[in-house]
Amino acid sequence: MKLHTESDDPGRRTELQTGFDLVRPHFSFRQDVRVLCFLAKGNDEELLSKLGRQNRGVHIRLAEYYDPYDARHRNSLKLPIATTDLLRDTSGSLNYDHLVYLHGSTTLHPVGCVMSLAHELQHVRQHEENQDLFSASERIQYEWTAVLKRKFINPPHEKDAMFASRRIAEMIYGRSKVSEYIAEQLDAATRLESPEAAYRESVIWNYQARWVETFSFKDEVESVSRQIQNS
Repeated sequence: MKLHTESDDPGRRTELQTGFDLVRPHFSFRQDVRVLCFLAKGNDEELLSKLGRQNRGVHIRLAEYYDPYDARHRNSLKLPIATTDLLRDTSGSLNYDHLVYLHGSTTLHPVGCVMSLAHELQHVRQHEENQDLFSASERIQYEWTAVLKRKFINPPHEKDAMFASRRIAEMIYGRSKVSEYIAEQLDAATRLESPEAAYRESVIWNYQARWVETFSFKDEVESVSRQIQNS
């Protein structure tokens, strides 16, 4: 796992490296799994226009993103040149299997940075260790929104990433500081102008605020699958 901090401020780079070093021990991938964590120094407006203004980061499976026969992912989500320049070697081969990208604004709060980094790394873990469940959860997300015409929900893979990120942040900073950060995000959600964005953010952070002690990715996939079947 490699970190790239885009900031040219030495103090800021040290802060980001410290956050990365706190999160890294919680993720053990196979040696052949190559992950680049790119922490941007600012916000890329084109990315935010596609992902939403409240988006904190994104995980991309690079073999899928650079599929030579299917350019949908590249066309729908154009990564900044500063990022793509790191993804291939001089012969054009991919240097990494996964990209974790955090916007500059995401990294400003230490708890928020750790939670977002852990969240996206959990998606890497899901893909590498629970591919069948990950794929099933993605199908659930599609069926819920496209087939059943329901509003936004937290699909199982997102709940799993939220649980993991909150648990890791709690181990690093303590529950009190993490709860304080979550409360700040809930308050910010009430002040968003877009009703859709406000609803989405409130769903996300209310789930984070519940502090459940255990979570089963498999059980959640099965539970939501049954809800869809019975609808």
